[in-house]
Amino acid sequence: MDYASGLLYPVKCTEPGGIRRGQPVYLSGVVAGITMEAKLARANASNTMPAFGLCALDGRNGDIILVILVGYLQFVDTSAHGLGAIVYVSATVAGQLTTTIPTSPNIQQACAKVMRVNSTQGELFVFLMSLPASMLS
Repeated sequence: MDYASGLLYPVKCTEPGGIRRGQPVYLSGVVAGITMEAKLARANASNTMPAFGLCALDGRNGDIILVILVGYLQFVDTSAHGLGAIVYVSATVAGQLTTTIPTSPNIQQACAKVMRVNSTQGELFVFLMSLPASMLS
């Protein structure tokens, strides 16, 4: 079963509680000068932003996971968002997507557009942009 199609990049999950499919991640470091490390992104701090991509498959701390940078991500919970909504990295909860546009001093980064609304079979078109919300509507 394909969960993602598009540009995928392998990274090492270094989040103590793991990372779930659909959560935004930032690059937090490098292992042995080769493998990038990822943790959950949060828009309230420059050290947890910008988001690099969305996790394509669940992973535990220490696992190599795939991150989608652009393309389609399927089988995610999009039930909290409307069809066609633009979702952003949350400023209040690490690893959460929100339709609430972060305001200054938080960092505003759009991540995806909701293509299908469903609690288990939702779909996102992933694109990561640091643009003012007015340019996305």
